[in-house]
Amino acid sequence: MPDVSVLLTGILVEDSDSAALLAHAKGATVLLSRHIEETATRVLRRQAPQHLGSFGDGLIRLATTTTLVRLEGGEPGDLPAWTSQLDPEDRQVLADAVAGRAEMLFVQDSAFFAGTVPGIAVQTPSGLVWPLHVLELANVQATPEAWTFLGLFFPHWGSSPHWGSSELFYVCEVARHIACFYNPRESAFKLRWNTVSGARGTLTIPQDVSPGSFNFVAVAVGPSEVFWFVNGETRGKRVRLGAPPANTSFHPFMSAASEHQISGGVHFRVVPKTLPEGLIRKHWRARTVRLSDREVELHNMIGPLLRTRQRR
Repeated sequence: MPDVSVLLTGILVEDSDSAALLAHAKGATVLLSRHIEETATRVLRRQAPQHLGSFGDGLIRLATTTTLVRLEGGEPGDLPAWTSQLDPEDRQVLADAVAGRAEMLFVQDSAFFAGTVPGIAVQTPSGLVWPLHVLELANVQATPEAWTFLGLFFPHWGSSPHWGSSELFYVCEVARHIACFYNPRESAFKLRWNTVSGARGTLTIPQDVSPGSFNFVAVAVGPSEVFWFVNGETRGKRVRLGAPPANTSFHPFMSAASEHQISGGVHFRVVPKTLPEGLIRKHWRARTVRLSDREVELHNMIGPLLRTRQRR
């Protein structure tokens, strides 16, 4: 069962993980509640009526390649107590999934992961569909003073068993330039640079890490500043790192010496420009490192409309 965002992006954005998910669902049963379909249509009617035809055609295609089952709404009052912290739209989506006995609910909103609902596996499209990307050091070197690393990981380890140890867990490193890692001795994430231009510094974000937990880290480097984002918390500093050494190397989820691996499941991406905090937060909330401009546009459409409805 897709939520509103997954349904819209899956049908309207060809290069999205949601579209890949629906394409791989051939022969499967896709559940679609009245609430989700009507909300998606209302979003387009108000914000992008030019896409209504394409959306309708996409629903027809989906019905021809899958078994599309339409459902009536569920009762939010039947959900576990933790869901009371969700907004009404999210609660209704969960209630519809429970009523339809969905095995999997696909979402692009981290709020759904605040607790569990018995019998339903909540997942993001990128969690099951992950295309290969060319992630070479060239992405960092092409515009050496403007790039962003986006990474997420699910560790096999936790902070507590490693307190007092000298073990480190690296998120990424550009050799002899900048490194991001977790230090369990301090229960903190560290961003450290020591560059050929002479810039030196460290940023620290204290956080505990649990085995199997979702962790999102972004390092955004610009010509005159470094911005760091870890699981919703931020640090920044105005500093010019300069260009990486000509013979440097890029190491995702391990150190430049090929040691201190993160030890867990990982996704990552390097973008050859400095992403703003707002856009990084959208990636974090959607639990993905891959959002296209079209997906961001649809996310921006959905949010204000749903908030307007909730105030009524």
